[in-house]
Amino acid sequence: MNLPDLVHAVLLGDLLAARQWVADAYRAQLQWPACGRPLGLDNREMTVAAALAELLAARAGVAAPSWTATVGANSEPQRAVVEAWKSAGIDLLLFQDGVGEGKVAIEDIALYYGPLDAAVRRAGGQLGAVVELFSLMPDGRRVPALIGRIHEQIATAGRLTSFPPVAFSVPDYMSSLAGQQAGGLLTNFLATQKRCRG
Repeated sequence: MNLPDLVHAVLLGDLLAARQWVADAYRAQLQWPACGRPLGLDNREMTVAAALAELLAARAGVAAPSWTATVGANSEPQRAVVEAWKSAGIDLLLFQDGVGEGKVAIEDIALYYGPLDAAVRRAGGQLGAVVELFSLMPDGRRVPALIGRIHEQIATAGRLTSFPPVAFSVPDYMSSLAGQQAGGLLTNFLATQKRCRG
């Protein structure tokens, strides 16, 4: 199975070829975690390859290839967002930051927020950050994140996006209903918010 074939089919709009590729991959029981990084793709194609590999691996219930975590943003996000905005009449884009999943380092999130916010504003809309309140553990569990990281995520989003940040997911990671650790995160968050307000 050659992942670049799927990428090219998708980008060319050849949905029959793309569907056949996916069906063949499932029949062959493709081992997604062992799939090597594709060669000979430009940035846009590599971004699509990573997204497809992650999506299809998740659908198969297995881990995505490790190389997908190293693929950066598409080099043409502004043009794509503006075109989508104008044709769909959307006025708000909520962008999940990926920090809790380990897809984006907190210090790199501005690389996404800045260009996306500029593009969305040019199209007459707003960009809002969806702040992940969890940390992905090596065993695949998601646990409530540390309060300092969450504050940094919220501060970064507040500086670089045009819509107030949204938290994902308070019932699961910042609530006493989700356990002691999540309840502790809520208590710490409320205490620091109270100190900030005086």
